[in-house]
Amino acid sequence: MGSVAELGLTLKDDLHRPYIDRVTLPCAKCGGVMRRVTDLIDVWFDSGSMPVAQYHFPFENEELFKGRFPADFIAEGVDQTRGWFFSLLAIGTMLFKQPAFKNVIVNGTVLDKQGRKMS
Repeated sequence: MGSVAELGLTLKDDLHRPYIDRVTLPCAKCGGVMRRVTDLIDVWFDSGSMPVAQYHFPFENEELFKGRFPADFIAEGVDQTRGWFFSLLAIGTMLFKQPAFKNVIVNGTVLDKQGRKMS
């Protein structure tokens, strides 16, 4: 989805919950109905849970999880210090009393010719 117009809505329509949950789209591939996934707690909580969720731990794969947690390093843009980095740190510390990573590699921001952020 690239715009409000593609959704068939206008700018006066409220795109927040619970109103956005009423928006449905036809699936061109299967003919079914697409709708927003409603079982997200918070995008940052979901992303910060990645080290645990990717192994479906604690329900299975305990040895696999323990062998790979914490990650040797994570890499992301400097703008994620208050987002993904923090959620990984907070959730890892809350659940396991240690960060979810050992090292952080932070890259700078890519700018266009006019000095505007490109991502």
